[in-house]
Amino acid sequence: MRGERLSRFELFAELRRRNVAKVEVQFSGGGDEGGVDSISLQDAEGNEIGTLEEDYGGSQWDGQKWVPVNPPNPDTALVNALCAPVYDKYGSFAGEFYVSGKINVDVAAETIKMPYQESVETYEDHEEEF
Repeated sequence: MRGERLSRFELFAELRRRNVAKVEVQFSGGGDEGGVDSISLQDAEGNEIGTLEEDYGGSQWDGQKWVPVNPPNPDTALVNALCAPVYDKYGSFAGEFYVSGKINVDVAAETIKMPYQESVETYEDHEEEF
């Protein structure tokens, strides 16, 4: 995920500008890998009117910091804002868990909800004598 992202106010304004009523962001992962699987832009009835994808763009070291190889596309900040709850919660998905869920954005209500299922691997001590 690249650095630029919209504020909450800017996110809802941009979705309205694009005539988007709802957004569904599917995600999954765990055990050191995972991320956003799909981003669906929908009308008020839930019909898909478009999709977005994460833009990793690439970067290179300039001797002091990482700089983008390609400039962000017009959707980069919007995508980063839509995906932020996933990466804010799970980062690189490192850990002894697996998660599957989605982010539901309702533009009219200005709500962002994240229902998900998470499984956690547990370890139990055992000892047997033979």
